[in-house]
Amino acid sequence: MTMMSQEIDKQSDEFKIVQNPSSTKLELTLPNSEVKLEVFDVLGKKILTKQLSGLTSTIDVSKWNNGVYLVRITSEAGTQTKRFVKQ
Repeated sequence: MTMMSQEIDKQSDEFKIVQNPSSTKLELTLPNSEVKLEVFDVLGKKILTKQLSGLTSTIDVSKWNNGVYLVRITSEAGTQTKRFVKQ
């Protein structure tokens, strides 16, 4: 009798955007302390690339145009992308 149990908790591996939408800051909670952050506008133009270290990070977005942005985090565990709305 063989029992196979595969329970993968994806929630703990995901990054979170703390306040979305926001007009002043992009605040992230990260699953790993070493990640690469990339932000793209709706046309696919890369507007920010940054190496982050730490489990939280805050980026000033007050000078960004209002609209929807794609926030991509790349780490050893893989790549995740989420939407961020700048008001």
